[in-house]
Amino acid sequence: MKKLFAITLCAALFTCLAACGAPEAEPENVPYAVLAAMQVEARQLIKRMGNARTVKVAGRTYTRGTIGGAEVVLHQCGMGLEKAEAGARALIEDFQPDALFVYGTSGAVIPELATQQVMIADALCLRGEEGGAPIIADDALASLAQDLLPHAMRVRLVAEAGFSLTPKAMDRIAAETSAVAIDLESYAVARVAGEAGVPLLVIRCVADTYHYLSLVAWPKNGPSAADKAAAGVETVIKKLAEGG
Repeated sequence: MKKLFAITLCAALFTCLAACGAPEAEPENVPYAVLAAMQVEARQLIKRMGNARTVKVAGRTYTRGTIGGAEVVLHQCGMGLEKAEAGARALIEDFQPDALFVYGTSGAVIPELATQQVMIADALCLRGEEGGAPIIADDALASLAQDLLPHAMRVRLVAEAGFSLTPKAMDRIAAETSAVAIDLESYAVARVAGEAGVPLLVIRCVADTYHYLSLVAWPKNGPSAADKAAAGVETVIKKLAEGG
């Protein structure tokens, strides 16, 4: 654990230093914008980019590169609904993308969902006092992703700030929302994308199962689950770059 912590700390420091020296760029249209919450998630797509480089727009830090010959920009927003909302607004404001993607890990709220299962969001909902009607995902992008990722499941995802990962709590979440998995960012990104009229695709992969708490399961399953989700995004962008 100490070694893992040291590696993570060094990686974060390197990223910070690189961002400090990044050139300031002007806002411009980039066809595909991608959001990831954590560094371990973001770097899974960055390693798939050609000519990956750090840039700044209006003081905000991004990674620019190409996938399948298409221009792509990625923003690591941090965890939680508020950070995801701010990150999505920044991406849309600075890059006017034709499509927005959010990817990363997720936690199962039903016992049947196994770790490393890739999921494509059909609908996204918010549990709690502010939760309203589910946001329906862009069907064209979700259908394309399903065609390209035949082993992925199309599911409903739920967001809830400060959720408890006890089986009893997860049973309640599943019953109230009909969701099969939970994450902390996708709903907020979907709301922003809907307001801006930008098509959104959400790809998540299960890192935490119903039976294992996040602190136990995530260090073992998180990086590989994030890699699978990033691979899904790469596959879809490559297809879109070919003309759909």
